[in-house]
Amino acid sequence: MIFAERLDRHGDVTERVRIERFPFRIGRAYTNDLVLDDPHVCPEHAVLDLAEDGTLVLRDNGSRNGLLRGGVRETELPLVGQLVVEVGRTRLRLRDRDYAVAPALPLSRRGAPTEWLLSHWSSPLVVLALATALGLALLRQGTWRETGWSQWLTPPLFGIGGLTLWCGGWALATRFLRQRARFPAHMAVAGLIAIASELSDEALQFGRFLIESMSIVQWADVAISAILVGLLIYGHLRVATVGSARVRGLAACVAAAVVFGWRALAQSESEPDWVSTLPYWSRLEPLPPVAWLPRESVDIFFQKSQVIEAELAELARKEPSGGAPRDSLDEEDEDDDESDAP
Repeated sequence: MIFAERLDRHGDVTERVRIERFPFRIGRAYTNDLVLDDPHVCPEHAVLDLAEDGTLVLRDNGSRNGLLRGGVRETELPLVGQLVVEVGRTRLRLRDRDYAVAPALPLSRRGAPTEWLLSHWSSPLVVLALATALGLALLRQGTWRETGWSQWLTPPLFGIGGLTLWCGGWALATRFLRQRARFPAHMAVAGLIAIASELSDEALQFGRFLIESMSIVQWADVAISAILVGLLIYGHLRVATVGSARVRGLAACVAAAVVFGWRALAQSESEPDWVSTLPYWSRLEPLPPVAWLPRESVDIFFQKSQVIEAELAELARKEPSGGAPRDSLDEEDEDDDESDAP
């Protein structure tokens, strides 16, 4: 007993036929045992039959496009365990009933988040929504003036556009390598790295107030950016299923090392920032976010400044607490200085 399976471009089984008698004919004509609706398949394309020694052999019936295995055209292919062949543009997989399948996967909640992130279509929408909300919150926190909708929407749109182009390149490469683009999974991975980058930038901004040495913060920024790039490359390779885990880890380490070396070289050759030359910068306490401060118009600000100016002028005209005018006090100070002189 043999099973013939029709595979789609992703490698998933779309049809499975049980073969119990031979010869088993494959083609586009209705006289075949397996009818393939493929214009590149001949009416009588191939036949699966028993050889003289009792083994099963898939033979080409002189078709126009032949039988392709691994891109190589064959005229006769023996069936041992399983056989994957291209008939026209249709992928067929032949297996005997004794073919050993993989054991069942355990039901585990631990892998559910990863499976949802890499497989479900909604994962990039959720991740991009979180990244956009976080970016807008950080933007509002550091904004001290009134802004319009265009200024609020421009950074998220540019960020999403850049991520789309980046992930589109990875999806195109995955399509050529694995016949499956997996664009949503690539977008989810890039969105998570974008969220981590935003959080790390905010933590480094706050760390400038807590750490006395600015060089430590700068080198931490270089190291964090290199680590995030390494994780980004590893995530994309994991989605594309390229290489083993060791190969993907090695590629991620190489990418991180390149980014670290490039940024370290740029930092060593650049001029020192003026912030790093202030010795008292680490003594400053962090201010509350600008968005939390009370806002007032320009007219009210100048009205309050005029009131303060009037109060200062009134205090300048007042006499000191001792009751004597300011001029008399100055004369007494001068007399005291003359009496003390030898």
